[in-house]
Amino acid sequence: MNNRTISTNEKLVLYGLVRYPLMNVRELSEKIDLKISTITAIKKRLCSRGFFTTVRVPNPATIGYELMTISFAEINPVDPGSVNDGVKKMAGDLKGVSYLLTTPGHVMALGINLNYTEATRNVEGFKSELKSMSTRSEQGTKHVFFPLATSQLNNYFDYSHILNQTYPDLGNMMGESDRPQETRPGSIDQLSPIEKKVLKGLVDFPDLPDSRIAEKIKTTRQVIAKLRKRFESEDVIRTLNVLNLDRLGFEILSMDHLILDPAASEGVRNKAVSKYLDTVPHIFTISNDMEMVSLNAYRRFSDYQSTLFKIKGDRSINSVLSEDIRSNLLSMDTLDCPINHSYEETISSVIGSVN
Repeated sequence: MNNRTISTNEKLVLYGLVRYPLMNVRELSEKIDLKISTITAIKKRLCSRGFFTTVRVPNPATIGYELMTISFAEINPVDPGSVNDGVKKMAGDLKGVSYLLTTPGHVMALGINLNYTEATRNVEGFKSELKSMSTRSEQGTKHVFFPLATSQLNNYFDYSHILNQTYPDLGNMMGESDRPQETRPGSIDQLSPIEKKVLKGLVDFPDLPDSRIAEKIKTTRQVIAKLRKRFESEDVIRTLNVLNLDRLGFEILSMDHLILDPAASEGVRNKAVSKYLDTVPHIFTISNDMEMVSLNAYRRFSDYQSTLFKIKGDRSINSVLSEDIRSNLLSMDTLDCPINHSYEETISSVIGSVN
């Protein structure tokens, strides 16, 4: 069987796993109307074939972080070997980066920072690592700061939107449309030592069952289950099933940077942002009153072109743009992700050392 081939039932289960990551197999069976045994077998098969992985993501605002940064650099791959060596060194040395994408011609980093001072220091570290590559292009480097208190994290690697666009019949089968990602304020200031240990264990071992995590951190399964449910309900952590887009036949990622017109009214701007998000196949988006960054995935270059054509022809979107959308294309054929949803440093920075 072609490793990219996926049946209708597999699409349905994958959609359910992505859209409802907290549901157990029995709940998912009732939701998507497939037998428990069928879902169990398909889930195991999809996981073994690398279609998805499970991660637990700390909610930055809830755990006390103030800023998210997006750094992007164009590099000239005169010597691909030196670029690869530089990227490997960069991945090991960067601070505050939870997600790093690289190709022979581009580097994109997503950072989570406690405050502006830390964000500035981490960005300077990114610049320093780029300087070690003789192929750095100064003109193609950009750093965007998003204060979380005044920004909207529209999508943090929730792939249900892109699946709904790719396989629209699946959403129709369940009688549902895309859901917005909701956030709630919270705090972890008063966590006990055992609560801190469990929180770190949940983030460090997202794909293990509660019983195995309990063995790893030397506590009971009941304690893990109780605190996991509490942290999820308080929006301290979010469980995500992250898709392997290459397995699903996607060929291109596009990082779009939109500069918004500050003179546009809030209502007009919000309507335009919503229209843009409905149009593009996004997997990550963050915005504020001044700008927006979106990471989008396309199955073919022609899909990217047709989407771009729709956006350019939409007056409601273009009315709030101060300039043309800046798109940076990354080919899945040469894409690497040396830092892939790594949050150990993020958690350790706010809870301290855990015995």
